[in-house]
Amino acid sequence: MRRTFPAALAFAAVGFSALENGGFFPTSWGWPAIAFLVTVAVVSLLADRVRFARADMLLLFPLAGFLCWTALSALWSPGAQLPIQGAQLALVYVAAVAAFLLLDSVLLPLGILCAITPVAAYALATRLVPDRVGTYNPSPSGYLLAGTTGYQNCLGILCALAALIALGVVAHARRLGMRTGAALLPVILLPTLYFTFSRGAAAALVLGILCTVALERRRLSYSVTLLTALPLPLLGVWLCSRSGSLTRAGSPLSAAAHDGHRLLVVLAVLAALQAAVILLLATLERRIAVTPEGRRAYAVGLVVVGAAVLAAALVRIGDPVTFVDHATDAFTTETAAAGGDLNGRLVTLSGHSRSQYWNVAWREVRENPLLGGGGETFRRYWLQYRPAKLDVLNAHNLYLETLAELGPLGLLLLLAALAAPLVALRQAVGHPLVPVLAGAYVAALAHAFVDWDWQLPAVTLCTLALGSTLLIAARRSRDEHAVAARVRWTTIPLALALIAFVFAAQLGNNALAGAERAANRGDYRFALAQARSAHDWLPWAASPWQLIAEAQLASGDLTAASSSLRQAIRLDRSDSSTWLDLALTSTGRDRRRALAQAARLNPLGQDGPKIGR
Repeated sequence: MRRTFPAALAFAAVGFSALENGGFFPTSWGWPAIAFLVTVAVVSLLADRVRFARADMLLLFPLAGFLCWTALSALWSPGAQLPIQGAQLALVYVAAVAAFLLLDSVLLPLGILCAITPVAAYALATRLVPDRVGTYNPSPSGYLLAGTTGYQNCLGILCALAALIALGVVAHARRLGMRTGAALLPVILLPTLYFTFSRGAAAALVLGILCTVALERRRLSYSVTLLTALPLPLLGVWLCSRSGSLTRAGSPLSAAAHDGHRLLVVLAVLAALQAAVILLLATLERRIAVTPEGRRAYAVGLVVVGAAVLAAALVRIGDPVTFVDHATDAFTTETAAAGGDLNGRLVTLSGHSRSQYWNVAWREVRENPLLGGGGETFRRYWLQYRPAKLDVLNAHNLYLETLAELGPLGLLLLLAALAAPLVALRQAVGHPLVPVLAGAYVAALAHAFVDWDWQLPAVTLCTLALGSTLLIAARRSRDEHAVAARVRWTTIPLALALIAFVFAAQLGNNALAGAERAANRGDYRFALAQARSAHDWLPWAASPWQLIAEAQLASGDLTAASSSLRQAIRLDRSDSSTWLDLALTSTGRDRRRALAQAARLNPLGQDGPKIGR
């Protein structure tokens, strides 16, 4: 139980988050955080000795500092709700890292692998068996495979990380059954990744493999694994790309089901062949002794092939300066919404509005160069300065958004925490899976440059579990320490206090979500009750007051609604929708002032299409 619990905890946290829209909504944060905090409290209570190295503190302490700084940003933010909401999310990550480090197990990545695979398999089933699994959505957005994560790039990076871990298990596991089982997973993961049409996830997979090769001491052995375990899954990806009804939005259900059923049979055959290939490889490894001359010849062959591929790529690119200029122009050129043949998404260089997001984030940096605008405030700046009518909540760049919202200190704390596992790499090289895990960790950090992974606990928990495993692998026997009484009786009350806070916040977030659902279906009496409950649990939040006001407005009580909206504005003066609601309850000068404020905070209005949350 002690050996398997860490992997089971990672499995449960990542799996739960992946099933709950990637963990994006606050209602999905409480239970993982409580599970991690309970683990920390129990280990602190029962353990006499724990292994904890100085390098571990380089991850845990800056991350805890980042949490505190996010919460403190409520002091200079226009409202406290968004910064405290950001702190709640950061608390999930701090608690996860503390639990992972205390559990002291290198099996965490196996829990990640076991969590992601069924999520990917279900998502793939909705594409291959659309007449029996899930709800068929032929629109362009529906054809970007997202599964239960709710976002195609989230599912894509999860599949990429799982594929990297699976390849590492194939290369280094001692038991043949484990190697064979791991080799089957890319047959599921890579087609699933392909159907997300996520360029960032595909690039992260390639980057992870390259980093692994660079760090791997047994490069030739790992390259053999790649050459045996990747061709059949990649063949499956190619066959997926050739299926018109599965790659073209708007295809009728009958055509998609017909092609999907055939492709499912093909993938099953490829899986059987994949198992046979790994069994053959294991047999050859036992029977054939490779001579030094053979190794050198194989290495020379790999270098020649690599040089040929690089030369072909350079010829295809042409003049590097011209290519960079073209790529820059293409990245900043906005394309029309995806439609028709979605294979084109994988080769376009368009940033899909990211340059606009980053320009607005950089404006927030310029306006708040020292402290930042406050946790989670990018969404407010976007509405105020967006050049197009798109609804976006995040800047699609973790590091730039952190600088914009939390200033240089916030970014420094985040970078210090995320760099800690890489600093410990030299001490961790003795563990066979370290190069693989480091490659996956670097891939995850790189992907955060172009997407909002931090707001998706399913992705960030994977990243932190990989980083924690690297730190655990770097520990030495001298890093084992007795648990001092002062540490024990400081950690346990702190964990219990945080559990109480998380539980209260969970109740508040649940009530707030319930109020929004009730208001959307027109049940304003229940919405009012839920909104008041949310206010009781989240007294710093403006949203409950706005929902209370909308329920009062629906019942015709304009005076009470106006009073409630003024309470909401007192708590957060930067929400344009609250000012619009206030205009509905006002007349004369007050109405004109409210409309002017709403127009200043959101010049393009309220009804933009939702892009990337």
